[in-house]
Amino acid sequence: MREKVISILLIIIIICFIPIFITTLIKGIPKNYKKEVDTQVQQSQSVRVMVNDEEQVIKLEDYLIGVVAAEMPVNFYDEALKAQAVAARTYTLKKLKSEEKFIFTSNEQAFITKQEMETRWGTNNFAKNYNKIKKAVQETKNEVIAYKGELIEAVFHSTSAGKTQSAKEVWGEDIPYLVSVESSEDINSPEYLHKRVFTKEEFIEKIKENEQDFQTYSKELVSEIQIINRTPEGYIAKIQVGNKILEGEKIRNYLGLESSNFTIQNADGKIEILCKGYGHGVGMSQYGADFLAQKGYNYKEILNYYYTNIEVTTN
Repeated sequence: MREKVISILLIIIIICFIPIFITTLIKGIPKNYKKEVDTQVQQSQSVRVMVNDEEQVIKLEDYLIGVVAAEMPVNFYDEALKAQAVAARTYTLKKLKSEEKFIFTSNEQAFITKQEMETRWGTNNFAKNYNKIKKAVQETKNEVIAYKGELIEAVFHSTSAGKTQSAKEVWGEDIPYLVSVESSEDINSPEYLHKRVFTKEEFIEKIKENEQDFQTYSKELVSEIQIINRTPEGYIAKIQVGNKILEGEKIRNYLGLESSNFTIQNADGKIEILCKGYGHGVGMSQYGADFLAQKGYNYKEILNYYYTNIEVTTN
């Protein structure tokens, strides 16, 4: 009898101490280890972004909302916004795959904060527009663009000159999913045509900032400018200015032009440049995506149109 009582008491003691033992184990995990685990989880779901010259850590999906809001007009069709969300997610994750602690700036893709969205759209429209962009990101959550199982370089631009360019024409690299496709309705984009006017001195100075041994030989600078050849889509491949032969994309960057598809003429002693399209012209045309969405294309069809032989899959 006494042995039974002792056995029962032992069982009761064990039962009472089990919760205390478990609690002690949990509390006993080193704080630095818990912090390390939490940090790893946070990093896997977050992006480092430069915001107003300050590095911030932002959740991936929140970052994508800021990218889509900055990259596309909010009045675009939902399917175009979804296509942009998937392209931006793919672009972002591919960067992070090659460099885990990569810091995103406006050089990679545009981004705006909630405060900047409210300033851009106005307080009355903020909630409606924000939720529209958020919905496009949420409804494509975890979706990315892949080619043969690998994330693609999901580059995009505002407006083509009627056809997109191949990566080979622009960067000299043959990328099978970045080839030229028709995007004829881009001519209806408000970003299709841009005119820039430079004085001779302004034009020369901008090139000299990048090509220190640049020289000209006459008063009529336009007479020293010769377009050597263009890509099949009409973008300038090579151009001679004075003593320099330059790539179209280089002179575009030197002069701050909207596109390398341009013509040059003399206008009352100044240099007038007329650009077609906006951006490098490779990958998805954003206005083209919206025109396709208006025709009834869904976001996956839009992405498959601008990126050849790809698949939209879950990351």
